[in-house]
Amino acid sequence: MGKEPDDKGNVPKNISINNELAILNSVLTFARDKGITIPTFKMKRLPVAQPNRTTAWSDKEVKALFGKMKEHAPTILPLVVFLANTGCRETEAIVLPKKAVDLERRLVKIWTLDGDTEGNGNGDGGPGEWSPKWHKQREVPISDALLPFLKEQLRTAGPWLFPCRKGTPYKQWPHDFFDQARKAAGLKGGPHTLRHTYASHFLASTPDLFLLAKVMGHSHGRVTELYAHLLPDHLAKARNAVRFSPSTATPKSTNGATTAKGTTGTNGVKAAKPSEGHA
Repeated sequence: MGKEPDDKGNVPKNISINNELAILNSVLTFARDKGITIPTFKMKRLPVAQPNRTTAWSDKEVKALFGKMKEHAPTILPLVVFLANTGCRETEAIVLPKKAVDLERRLVKIWTLDGDTEGNGNGDGGPGEWSPKWHKQREVPISDALLPFLKEQLRTAGPWLFPCRKGTPYKQWPHDFFDQARKAAGLKGGPHTLRHTYASHFLASTPDLFLLAKVMGHSHGRVTELYAHLLPDHLAKARNAVRFSPSTATPKSTNGATTAKGTTGTNGVKAAKPSEGHA
């Protein structure tokens, strides 16, 4: 059976269907964890061609984007600066409460499902609001460039860090505002490109895939899959981390055992001198 077009006649892409299946699977898992009896079954994912490289913007392109944001969409400039300096997902940023910001420790807490009692599942997007990618709580550092923007946002009214004009969280990413400025800057991509841009610039200055995974809320394997090409020599550091080698000296036995005081067997490990008075 083929894929059915939507109301506008568009046929959904395989990756979109897989994303919906992933969300459904997370909902079912969440329900089972709450004690609801739901039959288990396997979901078959559709094949998706994986891109060889992620797209990231250069420092010059990010500055051009900020410039056009000031001109075309100043209300979301702090939000865009936040994404560029933290690598957060746009869906995480638009519902952040102000109390997630810890200026003293220079960290922002990315909330988990049970991170706060205010998220009561009523659709207000508060901390604790169910989201399939919020199963891991993490903290991200606040850079010097981001700090003044956060301080300014904390001085605004209301509990939300990046509210819309009504004072409530955005129900979805403000595509119209963002795309207007992005196109004016002559760039291709979306808000998620800022996440890849953060990873790219992070590794350029701090070539640590494990730390990047921790900051971005990815598994180390996923980060390696996406960004290892940015560190073509990242495995070279492990080249001589462990160096076992046979001794150049001629051993007196072939079984690796030591037959003389302090000699080295064929396994390259120096044996201790036997204690006197012991067999």
